Amino acid sequence: MEADGETPWQACRREVAEECGIDVRSGRLACMDFRPRRPGKPGGIRFLFDCGTIDDQSLAAIVIQPEEISEYRIIALPGALRLLRGPIRRRVQAACRGRGLVYLEDGRPVPAVGKQARVGASSPPSQHGTMK
Repeated sequence: MEADGETPWQACRREVAEECGIDVRSGRLACMDFRPRRPGKPGGIRFLFDCGTIDDQSLAAIVIQPEEISEYRIIALPGALRLLRGPIRRRVQAACRGRGLVYLEDGRPVPAVGKQARVGASSPPSQHGTMK
């Protein structure tokens, strides 16, 4: 994201337009991944958006940014997953399995969040009382 206050969604749209020439008009936040800081690598939150299916006309008009992308290909998900680095592959896999927003930490599900809590889903009240 640009430091001028650009939102994650605006950054997604800008990056796809810059790197592929595709004008993304709609999408949903599919995955958030908190990555801790490591020596020489910044930490932070990574966002993965599902922008739906791209039509044949848009695919035919792809123009890649050569400074960022050396080649591209359209392949089925299993083959694409093998080409991705580990953390990105785990984000894409988690987003494809989930129907709502998936939250990860360091590319992995958080046990208390991964199976029980879903954004927008209501959970049954606790049998041990309620905190207010």
